[in-house]
Amino acid sequence: MIHWIWTFVFITLIAVYFYRKKEQKRQSQKDSSAAENSQPKPAMPTARERFQEIQASEKGTDKSDGTADNTKKTDEKGDETAPNKTAMDLCLEFLHKYNCDVSFDEEDDSIIDFNFQGGFFRIEVWNDNVVNILYPDIYRVTLDDYDEISRVRKAINEFNSYQFGTMFYTINKETNSLRVHSRHICNFPGIGVEQSNIMLYSTLSAFFESRFRFFHFLNRVTEEEKKQK
Repeated sequence: MIHWIWTFVFITLIAVYFYRKKEQKRQSQKDSSAAENSQPKPAMPTARERFQEIQASEKGTDKSDGTADNTKKTDEKGDETAPNKTAMDLCLEFLHKYNCDVSFDEEDDSIIDFNFQGGFFRIEVWNDNVVNILYPDIYRVTLDDYDEISRVRKAINEFNSYQFGTMFYTINKETNSLRVHSRHICNFPGIGVEQSNIMLYSTLSAFFESRFRFFHFLNRVTEEEKKQK
């Protein structure tokens, strides 16, 4: 009987020993993690600062001896350095390349407004790979014009059935207006700068065609209503 008691005590002491060792290791890891988190991390540059860096690097592409900077050429071809660029970086590269007038949201760093070929656009950066591009205020209707609002809704439904991107509307009670917008989501699956420039140029150019198609549908709805009267 005494033998079994001592055996039980021995096993209990061993279990307590290993439990304490495990707890000490866990506490040590927790303290280490807390110490790392307490270290001040370098602030990430804002979209405005990154855009300014791109502009500055463009001015310094030529070396002092007059030879070309191969790093810039490599970037433009979209090879090994480009996949490290985020969707934000690629959009900023495009905006700089085409000399777009750019403004940055003071409160939300992920929103960029710009002009491209006479059109006003907005980029909303969702993450490192995806952006939402808006072509806002394509058309406005007062909320009192119920007939025109009905026609606009029909035109939007017909457009969205098979056209590029998505057409939608928002209501602004302060201005007593319904506003029509177009949007398209762009995904940057690790592509280079040159490829992203082509994609963004094609996407933005297609918005103008979308606008034309919307008014085509709207006019068709209007003409059909006239024939029914």
